[in-house]
Amino acid sequence: TIRDLKKWIDQGIPPIVIFPGLYDLPQHALIISGYDDIEKRILTYIPQPDTSGSIPESKFSSEWNQEDNVSIIIIPNDMKNLLPKDKFQVTRSYRLCFEAERDLSYGNLASSIKKVTEAVEIDNTNAFAWSLLGSCYSETNNIECIRCFTQAIKLNATYFLAFRGLGNFYLKTKDYESADKYYSKAIELNPNRYGPIYKNRAFSRLQLNRNQEAKQDLILYLEKTPNAHDREYITQALKSFNM
Repeated sequence: TIRDLKKWIDQGIPPIVIFPGLYDLPQHALIISGYDDIEKRILTYIPQPDTSGSIPESKFSSEWNQEDNVSIIIIPNDMKNLLPKDKFQVTRSYRLCFEAERDLSYGNLASSIKKVTEAVEIDNTNAFAWSLLGSCYSETNNIECIRCFTQAIKLNATYFLAFRGLGNFYLKTKDYESADKYYSKAIELNPNRYGPIYKNRAFSRLQLNRNQEAKQDLILYLEKTPNAHDREYITQALKSFNM
């Protein structure tokens, strides 16, 4: 909770939170450097010299919840007693998730599935673990991913990545109606979070002959992804809608 973050800050330990991304980044790590109880704002470090960001607590809470309020605390070994003992198992579950994400990024799918399955067994209320397990199964087009993503959403109705994951799976399996449905749900949660999701929804809508909606999605994709690698191609594609 935000209260927990403030406690760590008061102890001189700046927490790191997993936060929604921008442009073409689905998420990123954000260092919390302080808070202002009078203004009700959370202060964050911005990766530029001598600058900081300020986020209203209500907005911070809403967006952080999309990542299931995951935080990383780095402390010296001789201070580990600051972490309550009843938190150790929960901590292990989340740590396994980060290790599984690393393995997945290196293409070691089997290791990733093993670790995230253990994370779920340790803590079956870990929405992060369920969503990540869904992503692993989706890599091999395993329909089991639907159950995993759905479980993540049951645990956290604002879990953006689980909705996006369902959209991606249905897009790959050519269920374009379902893909459009879940991409739209993710966009409703946070329309500014991840630009490429608009391109994916546009492709689904093209397959459904909803061309004008697809065109609008491609425009939004370019607006929300300033450094899009395929900008020239998408720009040319947009011209075809007017022919």
